[in-house]
Amino acid sequence: MSRSRRPRSRVRIRRHAWKRADERLPGKKITPAGIRRHIDGALRAGAPVNDQGAIEVQLGDGRVAVCMPEIWGGWSVVTFIDEGWEEGRISC
Repeated sequence: MSRSRRPRSRVRIRRHAWKRADERLPGKKITPAGIRRHIDGALRAGAPVNDQGAIEVQLGDGRVAVCMPEIWGGWSVVTFIDEGWEEGRISC
């Protein structure tokens, strides 16, 4: 009996997020597939949604990816922040 695979969502990392990754995550390998795994885990754990509709996905080392659902059914990473930021200060 084969297990059916759950469809995976696609992830796009926006240009601004790539710039922030270069600034705030030097040396850390960032890939859409890696972010997708973090998003899937955060959603299974019941990640809260902020007032703009984004979720904050923990990447470890006090770093967070801010991700927004997209109309096409996937996710966009809009920025990378430090874990200490206030939720109200994030504008997407």
